[in-house]
Amino acid sequence: MRRLYLRIYFAVVASLAVFALVAAIAWHSFGEPWLSDETLTTVARNLLPPATAPAAEQQAALERLARDLRIDLALFAPDGTRIARVGRPIEAPQRTGRQHRMRGPPVWAAQLEDGRWLAARAPHRGGPGFGFVVLALILIAIAVGAYPAVRRL
Repeated sequence: MRRLYLRIYFAVVASLAVFALVAAIAWHSFGEPWLSDETLTTVARNLLPPATAPAAEQQAALERLARDLRIDLALFAPDGTRIARVGRPIEAPQRTGRQHRMRGPPVWAAQLEDGRWLAARAPHRGGPGFGFVVLALILIAIAVGAYPAVRRL
């Protein structure tokens, strides 16, 4: 028969692992994004030059904005041609709001009052799978820390 403290220990570790996994899925699925089409529209209205401004001026404004926010940005004409871009390439958006991609972070797009499109993508921090690595490290730390406490039971 196995020792009772081992059964308690594995029950504690397994329940923490399930909790961490469910919390990670919920956070990823339902977390409130800081980036939205309303945010992009407001930022563009206040910081971007008008559509009649030269392309160099629009590019400079986009570079300042991207540097401050640390995101990829692209500005498109109403017909979908790119006016300015900072960071990795972003395709011309077809609709406003969040646009999921097969790989990588989603792109947020907003159509401005003058017909231009502003698209933004916040780059992944830490590379793919970084969140799961952090969760695994937390699980290992809890498992190592819980063992002595459960062993004394």
